[in-house]
Amino acid sequence: MASGPSTQHAPEAILVLVEKAKSRELAELLAFRASTVPAPSRSRSSLVERARSLRNELNWYYGQIDAAEIRTTDNPELQTLDVRSRIQELEQVLMKTLGELRPADEQFFVLQSASTIPLSDIRSVIRQDEMILEFYEAHGVLYACLLRNDSVRIVRTARTETIREMLRSLRSHFAKFERGNHQPTLLRTALLEGVKSILFALHQELIRPILEHINGRRLIIVPHGPLHYLPFHALFDGSHYLFEDHVISYAGSASQYYLSSCKPAKPPGRDLILGSRSPDQPEAVSTRIENVLPNARTFLDDAANIEILEQYGSEARFIHLDARLRLRRDNSLFSTLTMGNTEISILDTYNLPLPCSLVGLSQTGPGIDPTGNGNEIHALAQGLEYAGAETVLMPFWSTTGEPLRHFLENFYSAVVCEGDKPLAFQQSVAAMREKFQHPYYWASFLLRGATGRGRPKGSSSTDDPL
Repeated sequence: MASGPSTQHAPEAILVLVEKAKSRELAELLAFRASTVPAPSRSRSSLVERARSLRNELNWYYGQIDAAEIRTTDNPELQTLDVRSRIQELEQVLMKTLGELRPADEQFFVLQSASTIPLSDIRSVIRQDEMILEFYEAHGVLYACLLRNDSVRIVRTARTETIREMLRSLRSHFAKFERGNHQPTLLRTALLEGVKSILFALHQELIRPILEHINGRRLIIVPHGPLHYLPFHALFDGSHYLFEDHVISYAGSASQYYLSSCKPAKPPGRDLILGSRSPDQPEAVSTRIENVLPNARTFLDDAANIEILEQYGSEARFIHLDARLRLRRDNSLFSTLTMGNTEISILDTYNLPLPCSLVGLSQTGPGIDPTGNGNEIHALAQGLEYAGAETVLMPFWSTTGEPLRHFLENFYSAVVCEGDKPLAFQQSVAAMREKFQHPYYWASFLLRGATGRGRPKGSSSTDDPL
């Protein structure tokens, strides 16, 4: 949780603190396995190996400290003092090594050291018509940092518990809609109006306080805590949904958005589809995607496994994975994705070689968890981004059947023709809403990461920091 806004701090300083807090949260989530996270370039440079070796040694000493707390020795205080002294020495050497590593492997540095990107660098990838809308929590209140390429503003929005209560209501209404989907039109209309009333209330809490500052802007939304479960593009002002007035995408943090935006464009390769067939579904999702990606390599059922992903993922342009998520609420990094007859943990996605333009997921939506903080969504997206994906398409909750097939067919058809990925996403959502009016269908996905628009004119065109 970040410190609350103060008149003694400039908005820029507050945003830096918020970015550091978000980076530290992920670093702490990964800390116990940090030594296994590879540099995304896959280079085995001496600096990367030295950092990895130092991490291994530090983890061993950290374990000695933990063990010292539960065992007795002849001189426990002296032993602990020696260990802590060695830890301090190694930490100093690690920070020096990471400092040397940063120019060559910036994303590795950020993840390992809980560091952030300088604000001036982040601004260099924000276009004149864009705004990063980054939320954070302080003392039970959600604040919005509005970052443009020439200004920063902090605005107080809603109380966190108010949003959690609204998410509970939204989840309940979605559950009623699922059960009553085949009921008479009058009931379905009532269910739609109930959801719209909740989305209106959420708009009043989160968007109305900043409305005058976002007019005409494309929004790159960085959620915080329970906001990770909220489809911002579905928020309703009484006459329009937010996606109708703004092109919207998402990011893990402003620093992560910078890193995604700076990845170099890869030569187009063959697309890759890993799908599955279901006895109760007459048409596989992969079939619809193949219609718009005719040159894709497609693997189904047991053949659609992790080995195939590793073999062909490194040379693909678009990758779509029709996987299954087995969620671990107690530790999201141990949640697993099932593809074919193989499984991979979220943590191990950080090891995958996927330097592609986009990874799309289906059937991996964790659903709305009003008591959660979105770690399972953030960690999975971060893992795929760290593996090399510029952009990630993933579900908030999992839909099936024709609505899912229709959305994915529309999205991939649009993104093939439109390099501006959030614009393609907006077009796909609009097409979905024409056919399926309920937000349960058309608001179920989020698009996170690089927009595909390239760096703004006049910004630095230096080589990729990764």
